[in-house]
Amino acid sequence: MDKNLVDALAAAPLAKLKNAPILLTQGDVLNTYAEGELKRLGVKTVYVTAGEQVITKKVLERLAELKIKVIPLGGKDRFETAVNLAKEMGSFNKIVVATAGSNADALSISSIAAAKGMPILLSEAGKIPTQVKNYIDSIGSNVNQTYILGGEGVSADAVKNAVPNGIRIGGKDRFETNLEILKFFANDLKYSKVYLANGEDKHLVDALTGAPLAAQTSSPLLLTGKALPGNSKEYAKLNLGPNVIALGGESSVAKDVLQELQSSLVYSVDGMDAGSADPAKVESLANTVKITGKNVSLKNAKTNYSVYIHGDNALLDNVTIGGTLFIDPGAHGTANINNVKAGKIVVLSGAKESIHLRNTKAGTLLVSSSSEVRVESSGTTRIGNTVVNSYVILDAAGGTLGTVEVVSADGQEPVVILKAAFNAGVVYESAKWVFSTKLYDNELEVADFDILKEAYLNHGIFRGYTEITDDEVYKGDMKAFEVFEELSDAEKEILIAYLDDTFDANDGIVGNAYRINTVFEEMRKWELESAIWVPESGLSNSNSQNSPFVIEDLTLSMNYNENIKAPSVDL
Repeated sequence: MDKNLVDALAAAPLAKLKNAPILLTQGDVLNTYAEGELKRLGVKTVYVTAGEQVITKKVLERLAELKIKVIPLGGKDRFETAVNLAKEMGSFNKIVVATAGSNADALSISSIAAAKGMPILLSEAGKIPTQVKNYIDSIGSNVNQTYILGGEGVSADAVKNAVPNGIRIGGKDRFETNLEILKFFANDLKYSKVYLANGEDKHLVDALTGAPLAAQTSSPLLLTGKALPGNSKEYAKLNLGPNVIALGGESSVAKDVLQELQSSLVYSVDGMDAGSADPAKVESLANTVKITGKNVSLKNAKTNYSVYIHGDNALLDNVTIGGTLFIDPGAHGTANINNVKAGKIVVLSGAKESIHLRNTKAGTLLVSSSSEVRVESSGTTRIGNTVVNSYVILDAAGGTLGTVEVVSADGQEPVVILKAAFNAGVVYESAKWVFSTKLYDNELEVADFDILKEAYLNHGIFRGYTEITDDEVYKGDMKAFEVFEELSDAEKEILIAYLDDTFDANDGIVGNAYRINTVFEEMRKWELESAIWVPESGLSNSNSQNSPFVIEDLTLSMNYNENIKAPSVDL
């Protein structure tokens, strides 16, 4: 890798934050490709990630002639440059520390760091340089996790011990470290695309410039050499989809390497029946399977690799999948999964009444959908754990979806509605449990089910009429409606929203406040259909007649939806 390119090593997270491409130029002249792209995009601001000893004053003068504002972020060395890039990103609570001499490790995490808004700081193999350590110390109270890249031979324990809550992610070489990074952040990635780049030093520039592109869709970035390492191929065939995009020409990523990952058994004919007609004679499929046709049925089959459903209304019945089942039928599509065994199921899209899991078993269900999707389990379905980072209705009509973990991805808060009985716990990073029929932002609805095991309810509102039957429910720092009486009559009317449910006199709120049956009794006198009060700050609504108003800290704003009319009340 060109030694001058290390100054841009940590640029991917800032590029994603600014929704900007990374453009390369010679140090002493703005090359014609970069200048042409700046003009095409109508760029007004350029961040220069190198000092004048690398990108000279002549280049900066040409940018000024193009009436482009220049923000210099280059430092006296690569360590200071990385710090300057981090400062430009603003606030964050997780950081990455990579060894400056192991460029491939930093590039392996570049798209993930960019998608998650984590800066990449650089260290020496045995210690953290003073300017980097001083910066980390200055933000340490806000940082709850530091990811150290590479094994101990690349980054010593002294580095890990000098940062807040350090976790090491590394393998014996750059390709194994790449795989360990993909495994560690598997639930943060979206798998509709996979980017492939050459991980050898002289080709790393392609991965560098491609990182913001991969970050736009939170896609995995897989490294290869001249040949695809065996472990990388095996991992990709089991855990990554077949939609692979190479970064760079054939001199960087050989055609046969790309074809190794793209090759699959494709079912593209609408209405076709694949597999075996006899359940007793299961057909073995020797490759990854990709279903692109509509109404395709795959029955009585097995594969050691992954299956990717892209066609609408596919049926899988009595299918064993050694790797991952990807379900991606589109925003209006459906999929019926019956009697399927898979290592992992990943839902990438679907309609509101779309994904049906019947008598199906998988270790993990990941819902990372680009659309509002509903996943229903029925029969004897058994999922070890469910991870959600997008909008989903989880309906455990039968079977179990295991422990449900709700996480944020790419700066977007998940929206989750849970229905039926969840016999395991529900764990989430920071979510609200609220009254609602439709939810926005990071709110969760827990509708009509009992929590039978331990649940973590920190910083949230719990739905009053849902019964808590387990003493292990942890109530944490929850809010309640104890300040209700402080509202004026007009303010109370603002809170009215048309929902499906009515309050019951026995409803109550758990948390650091008393049960408020008497308040609900008062509300019943208004003959409200439903309402919600959430004490946290500001009044907002979702511009929908089927959604609640949310009051936070009882600081009221009158910018409510005029289409929602409050009934007259006599208090």
